[in-house]
Amino acid sequence: MTPQFSKPVVLYGGSFDPVHLGHLQLAILAQKAFPEARVVFLPAGASPGKKAPQAPASLRRHWLELAAQGQGFSVWETELTRSGPSFTVDTLSEAHRLGARRDRLFFLMGSDSYAAFASWKEPEKIRSLCRLVIVQRPGVPTQTVESDDLLLKSEPNPASSSAIRKALAAKQSLAGKVPHAVLLELEKLSLLGQNPYTRKPE
Repeated sequence: MTPQFSKPVVLYGGSFDPVHLGHLQLAILAQKAFPEARVVFLPAGASPGKKAPQAPASLRRHWLELAAQGQGFSVWETELTRSGPSFTVDTLSEAHRLGARRDRLFFLMGSDSYAAFASWKEPEKIRSLCRLVIVQRPGVPTQTVESDDLLLKSEPNPASSSAIRKALAAKQSLAGKVPHAVLLELEKLSLLGQNPYTRKPE
């Protein structure tokens, strides 16, 4: 669903392969920090320099929609439908074409991504299109580069998509790690032999 960029928006990008409770915790934190904004999940199609997601785009989008239900969040699939690498500068340019302005557009990123931000495609143009919101992990000090970059302190959460994929492959419980509706979907796919994290490559 295309966001209403006439209002403040926090874009939260990632592979979400799969979405887990740590992702939701951060989205809730961003919502509290920016109460006038809508938090929008931005699933990547093909992240530059990273391995392709294990789950197909259709499933990752569906799981995000399930996780967002009743939370006040939404999902923007623009990077899933755009061919080629999912460059943030292209997504932000599209947001501006749809009515966004820099003073009401925020882009959420982890401190690890922020440390490598200078290597991103057109980082200065990205700054001209939005304000960066950097998630500061507990015990990991982060210094902002620009005065209007914003820091958002997060609570510790051990969940990670890579650990969840390994747990699924090993048929371990995911209780308390992924949203319940997503857990049910993953279990159903496993029963049908269609779970992308448990089925063997053909």
